[in-house]
Formats: sequence, structure tokens, C-alpha cells
Amino acid sequence: MAAGKTSELRILHAYFANVSLASGHAQTKYVNGRRIGLLARHGDYDVRLIECPKLANRDAEPIWIELFDRQNNVSLDSFSGHDFEEAAVAADSLISRARELETTSE
Repeated sequence: MAAGKTSELRILHAYFANVSLASGHAQTKYVNGRRIGLLARHGDYDVRLIECPKLANRDAEPIWIELFDRQNNVSLDSFSGHDFEEAAVAADSLISRARELETTSE
């Protein structure tokens, strides 16, 4: 399976996990009042799918992915957009960066 397709599946899995968590059947992980889904974890670095705020503005970016440093509690990079394939490419890039950061921090 191509790398982009793997990330597309990760994004879908995280999204649907959040939808099912919203029903109250499991404990939901929240950050700043928004649900998150983990796409990948490498050491102290997470690549996460973040629930976008529900805004009346239809131009709001529906997909938000970030590279997060858990040790320092800070977002290092992010992507937001409308295009699912672009989101998968961005997720691949952020996952690669997380791997690199894990390797250089050891």
C-alpha cells in the first residue's frame, strides 16, 4: 500500500474513532475542548488529527493535523485544509519529521 494511502486510512480511522467516542461509549481525549485522534507516535512526538471548531463560516478548514511535542507541550508544525489527499501527504511529512526528531533526541 502506498504511503499516502496508509495516511489516508490513519486519518479516517482517527476521525471515525472520534465520532464513536462522541457518542459517550468510551473516554474521549480532549485538548482545549476539541477531540483529538492519534495518527502516529514516535517517542515524545505525536501526529494528531484535531477536531475543528464548528463554525458558521463554511470556509473554515475541516482537516487539521499537527506535530506535537509532548515533553515540551507545544505544537511544532501543523496542516489545515479541505483536500483529503493533501492532508495525507501532510500527515506523511509530519510523521517523517516525528521519526527524525525521535532519532535526533535519543
